[in-house]
Amino acid sequence: MNTKLNKTLIAVPVLIALLTGCQGGAGGDSAKTDNQPADDKNQDVAVEVKTADIKADEKLKFVSHREMTLVLDLSEQSDNLAYLSVYSNYSAGGDAAENSWVIDYDSRILGSSLTSKNVERELVVPQHHKKLLVQVWFYDASKEPLTWEVEVSERVVL
Repeated sequence: MNTKLNKTLIAVPVLIALLTGCQGGAGGDSAKTDNQPADDKNQDVAVEVKTADIKADEKLKFVSHREMTLVLDLSEQSDNLAYLSVYSNYSAGGDAAENSWVIDYDSRILGSSLTSKNVERELVVPQHHKKLLVQVWFYDASKEPLTWEVEVSERVVL
């Protein structure tokens, strides 16, 4: 009798584990949550959209940049050797009368050495920039740099 009782005590936990694992009944339909669809046949089918189906306003331009020509006339400067920098991220700093600027030097979109007094450079400017800061630094340290804040347009002459 003792052997029979041991077999029963071993069988009871095994049966409980098996019944717990099968909790939801046949097919498992009763265990569905609210997030799951009741029937896949009633689901909306995603409509495939092709690029050719997309319609855009005729005025919309699909360009992320603008081209700009920067023309500098440095004929009034005695020194030919200079360096041109154009920045997109800057702000007025200190006294506006002193024409001082706080410049994010990582925002430089053009850096070029200048060896002539008449300069023309082509720039590609991101569409969201409305103004740029143009600076000409002379190799002669006694000369102050020339600085202009310019509006982005097709052709800027300084």
